[in-house]
Amino acid sequence: MTEGSRFLEELILDDDPRTLYIQTWGGTNTTARALKSIQERYEGTAEWPPYIPKRWTRIMSSI
Repeated sequence: MTEGSRFLEELILDDDPRTLYIQTWGGTNTTARALKSIQERYEGTAEWPPYIPKRWTRIMSSI
């Protein structure tokens, strides 16, 4: 985990309904770590099915 991945995780999980644009200029590892952290935290819990797909629809990534 890095400061950047924790920051992205917070942005992805916030309640802001606007599209979140993530640019991965230096590589995808920070974005991937943020998404993996969310998966590790919620997968297999009651919160995973309704919570996560809603978040994924508002993320736009540019590589």
